Formats: sequence, structure tokens, C-alpha cells
Amino acid sequence: MIWFGTGSPKPIVYTDSATLKSRHFSVEQLLVASVASKTYTLPTPIKDLAGKPTWFVNNSTGSQTLSGAFVGGSSETVLTKTMICLMVLPVSPGVFKWFAFGITSVTAGLAEIVMDYVDTMFQAGTHTGLTVTYNDAQDKESIAVTYGAVGDIAAIGALTSSGAAGAVSGKAANAGHVHPMVSHPHSGITDGGLIPWANIDKTTSSIANITTKAHTDLTAIGTNTHAQIDTALGTTIPAYFNVSTGHDHNGVDSKLLPIPSIVESVEWTTFTSTLVFTTATPTVTVIARYRRLGKSVEFLIDITTADGLDGVFVSATLPVVPKAIDAYVPVSYTKLINATYTTDKAIEIDAANATPANRIVKARETIALTTGNACRLSIRGSYEVA
Repeated sequence: MIWFGTGSPKPIVYTDSATLKSRHFSVEQLLVASVASKTYTLPTPIKDLAGKPTWFVNNSTGSQTLSGAFVGGSSETVLTKTMICLMVLPVSPGVFKWFAFGITSVTAGLAEIVMDYVDTMFQAGTHTGLTVTYNDAQDKESIAVTYGAVGDIAAIGALTSSGAAGAVSGKAANAGHVHPMVSHPHSGITDGGLIPWANIDKTTSSIANITTKAHTDLTAIGTNTHAQIDTALGTTIPAYFNVSTGHDHNGVDSKLLPIPSIVESVEWTTFTSTLVFTTATPTVTVIARYRRLGKSVEFLIDITTADGLDGVFVSATLPVVPKAIDAYVPVSYTKLINATYTTDKAIEIDAANATPANRIVKARETIALTTGNACRLSIRGSYEVA
């Protein structure tokens, strides 16, 4: 569209807000605003002004406001360094409005128009795998890559190990795992995060396939080979323990050394025995020791005192509760008063008692110590335990 004015433009420069007259649009035809943020009020659009173009140039560093009966509203904003053409035109019989035309928009400069058109064109295109967002206020176009779900190598099948176009090698077999950049494939890998043993290349490994190796083929796991160990277990070691042809620990003597008795290896240990006397309780020193061999217990209780005080021995507790065998187990004793020994009284273990605490050593006859004499009572025996 081309407009022809009435003659050479007659510019007038404004530095402040102003109310424009009809003559400004029939004579001057070129209005210039040089100071930012001002308001210019247009005259009422009438038939006499219709079809007469006037250029409005905003040469300031800020926007300008045009107030008037525009076809789109009561005002328009002219941005910095822009130029518009103002003209009165009829909108209906007898009704006229102000119109703004030109190479720029009233509300945006040329750059804004170009960017808006470019965005509209770009958004209308096809962008597979991309999300495009336009920030009009910041004049920025943002493009985001839309990745497929984890494991979806098909979504980026145009990549190869070198990044060139083409299908990913082994894509179908590798669908169960993803590398961040999908830079290389692993042929035959299944999903789940575990690599099957059969899919591991073991050609250069020292454990080519340990699941099928024979015992004699295993090497390098100790000083002796498995062949040497097999020979030792099958021949050498048994020969060392053969009574007629074997050897002792240094392999010299042709005899089997005696093996120490198990009994010899079990040591005696102390225990606390609780004694019961009647008549009087002398001050005594007690040495109590025992050893257990499986389900048998041997014990010794040695009681000494400087003065027997006519105390009568009644009972003594044992280190381990005897098994209830419904029987009485006799034990031996020796009593020494001064230089006289006696062993003629009955002492036994009550293994017939149903109450465990009562399965103890008991004197079945009177065994008395004497007043004013040094005394000793030694009790020894063995019994069965559970």
C-alpha cells in the first residue's frame, strides 16, 4: 500500500506532551517526538481528515503514548526508534476512526515483528524429539531434547558409536540398558543389570570356565598343585600312619609313635564345695578339684582343720549335678586325726534323689572330728552326668 501526501513533509519536533490539532494532520504531515514518555492527544477523527496520511516518528529513547479514537481502542504505544503512519478512515457510514499503518507496528518495533514472525514459522515446523519454547519478553527461543524412557535405545536409533547417522549396532539385543550418551553397544546383553556368564569373553582369562574345570586342572591357587595334593591324600599321608611301614613326624623311624591318651589331655580344675557339719562347725581349709570326661566326672574334696571341735561331717556339694540314675554311688574317703587313719564309714552320692540340689555327697554313718586335734577328711570318687 502506498500513500501520497499533499506535498513535501513539514516536520515539527515535540519535546513535551501535546494536544494535536487537525492542521497537524493536513499541513505538517511529519511529527517527531524527541523526549521519551510523553502523551500526544489526537484530534477527533472527522470526515475532513479522512485519507490524509501523517507520519509520527518516535526518535526518543523511550516509548510514546498516542491518545485518541483508534479503531482498536482509545490509545496506542509507540516504542523507541519506530515510525508509524496515522490516517483517519471510515469504519461505518458517518463514523471515522484513527488507523496506524506502516513498516512497523504501533506496539512493537521492527525487530519484535521479525522475531515474532520467525517464531511463528519455526513453531509451525516438525521437531521430532525436540520441545520448542519461545520467551517473547526475553526474545529467546529455547530448544530441549526429549529423551526416550530408560532402555529405549530405539528413541535415539540415529546414533552410532561415532555419533554419525545410522542404526545403533546391536540395538535390539541391547534394549535392556542405556549409556548416558549411547556411545557404544554391548552385543547380546540382556536387561536387569547382570551380564550372563555365557556372554563374557573368557578367551584370555585364566578361569576360562571354572564351572566345568576338572579338579586336576585347577592350578595357581597355592604352593602345591592339585595333582600333588591328590598324591599326598591318596598315598603319602596314609603311609606315614601305617604301623608296619609308616614313619613318625620327621619321616625317619619305621614305626607309629603312640598317640597320647585323651584322658591325659584333660586337666583338673578347682571348684567350690559347700560343706555341712553338725554339733559344731570347725574352721576348715578346703581343696576341691575335678575333671570331666564326656559324661563322667572325677572329683576330690580335701578338708583340713587345726581343731576338729567335735564337728560331725554331713554332706558336700559337687562340681556338676549328677545324673538322676535312681541309684546311690559309693565314694571313698580317708579320715586322719593326729596320726590315726580310718576308712570304715559309708559315704555315697545320692543319685536317686529327684531334686538336683540334693544329689550330693552324703555321710551315711557318723564321721566325727575331735576337739583339740588336727584333722583331715579326704573324699574322692566319680559319677555320671547328663
